[in-house]
Amino acid sequence: MTEQGEDVTTYVDGHSIRLLNDGEEVFSSMLSDIGKATFEVLLEMYWIGEDEVGLAFRTALARAAQRGCAVRVIIDGIGSFALSSGFWDELLAVGGKVATFHAIGEPGDATILKSFVSRDHRKLLCLDRNIAYIGGLNLAAPWWPRLPDIPAWRDTAVRLCGPGGARSLADMFGQTWRYVRDQDATSPTHSSVIRLGPRLAILVNTPQKRSGRVIRRLYLWAIRRAQKSIDISAAYFAPRPLFLRALLRAKNRGVRVRILVPISSDVWLARLASGPIVRYLVGKGIAVYAYRASILHAKTAVIDEKWVTVGSHNLDAFSWAWNLECNVAVEDVHLGQAMVRCFERDIANATLISPASAPLGLGSRVLNLAGKILIAGYRWL
Repeated sequence: MTEQGEDVTTYVDGHSIRLLNDGEEVFSSMLSDIGKATFEVLLEMYWIGEDEVGLAFRTALARAAQRGCAVRVIIDGIGSFALSSGFWDELLAVGGKVATFHAIGEPGDATILKSFVSRDHRKLLCLDRNIAYIGGLNLAAPWWPRLPDIPAWRDTAVRLCGPGGARSLADMFGQTWRYVRDQDATSPTHSSVIRLGPRLAILVNTPQKRSGRVIRRLYLWAIRRAQKSIDISAAYFAPRPLFLRALLRAKNRGVRVRILVPISSDVWLARLASGPIVRYLVGKGIAVYAYRASILHAKTAVIDEKWVTVGSHNLDAFSWAWNLECNVAVEDVHLGQAMVRCFERDIANATLISPASAPLGLGSRVLNLAGKILIAGYRWL
């Protein structure tokens, strides 16, 4: 069920796709499917919290391993850095396996810069090579709506059911696993558009090479062919100039362009970088909304109410040039219209930013200048 009790499931190219729009919905569905897994559970997650959410998933994974499932987990060395050394003991004791992508302080084939900046930012769960989850949610308490006095972060995921998609994602997981566990330097350079049919694709980003930035290319392709509307939810919004030009050209040819960004962020650098970009777009007449109900963490787009992408890929330099990412792209009117309804509900909990709404004081001017310098610094990416 999405917000307001709306159950959105569509069928595209031999796969069912269910839209999931909050942590309780996503976590409950994931845990249920882990509990039903019969032979394999693969989890690739940037951040797992040592909290009630992370502990619930650790226990579910251990139970799957006890049933005889092959359970493998990849976590990111920075995203999950705070986990205690014994966190995975329950899983390891029953045969589960855990690997860390670019663990801090571990030697490897990567340069120091690459190993520190390049992260495994994917949020992927794959079960029995038939069910997969792709989205923006980490397995941590901020997404859990049952915490007292703390609104859950706003995010989106999809449940993809069908052997083609899940099998492809399991193969992608295997490449990253070999890189992490076996130091196979060629494995994580795999990037592709995995076409499951004419209207469904998995976008795999491993972007150390410019040719590997497939998610950026697909975003730009969809924006450039937009005819009526572009609705983007962006947790961290600091795209390159060519992306901004594509949005402005769409607006100038009559396309309605709306962008939803967080009013506050868990990453102060993101606010620093996005400020001048938001002000620039607002000054050019593009509608930008600041989400105020909680922290916005979604990374989604819906174009012409039919082309949809959901996943882990942010519209910033880190996702485009450094991180491992994974999105799904779907062309489907039913899903597209449901995404627009979700977007409309989100902007009802947001403030439309106007050019005059935020006059810059001295402190803000310093941050604005620093943001411009930061943006200029990665324009080469």
